[in-house]
Amino acid sequence: MGSISAANAEFCFDLFRELKPQHINENIFYSPLSIISALAMVYLGTRGNTALQVEKLENTINFDKLMAWTSSTNMRKRKVEVYLPRMKLEEQYSLAPVLSSLGMTDLFTQSADLSGISTGKNLAVSEVIHKSHVEINEEGTEAAAATGVTIVLMSHVFPIKFKADHPFLFFIHHKKTNLILFYGRFSSP
Repeated sequence: MGSISAANAEFCFDLFRELKPQHINENIFYSPLSIISALAMVYLGTRGNTALQVEKLENTINFDKLMAWTSSTNMRKRKVEVYLPRMKLEEQYSLAPVLSSLGMTDLFTQSADLSGISTGKNLAVSEVIHKSHVEINEEGTEAAAATGVTIVLMSHVFPIKFKADHPFLFFIHHKKTNLILFYGRFSSP
């Protein structure tokens, strides 16, 4: 599972770096897992140079930083009072230009080899659209169709206070599979 979660994380960060210049001072929010799942279905049908380009993208993945930041050896349990603004983000992206800039160029041209999906000739992916939604309020977090509940460690130590009253990056992480389900930047708390 480690290589899948590593690929997921690095794709997440690569995609963010590509989207950031196009959305300066704007919220950014997407589900790398959803995008990867959709691309995986296409990837299963790729052949030839198209498959090589997808493989090259996968081979540029680097998961080390995220693992170091969230490693249990580098973290300790502490009670923290976290103040998040109520927020609701709904974003939609056309990912064809972004994926092309990451090296998946044949997929969107007549050079695409999708013979694993269909016996038809001259097939290409015309567009990759991604929509995502997250809402944080007093009742918890809702991201797409998933709901999370915040659980805090109870202790007698005075809590550290963290107030998200400035732009911040966030991600929703599935601990069991170590996958980043959603990643975002909130620019206007």
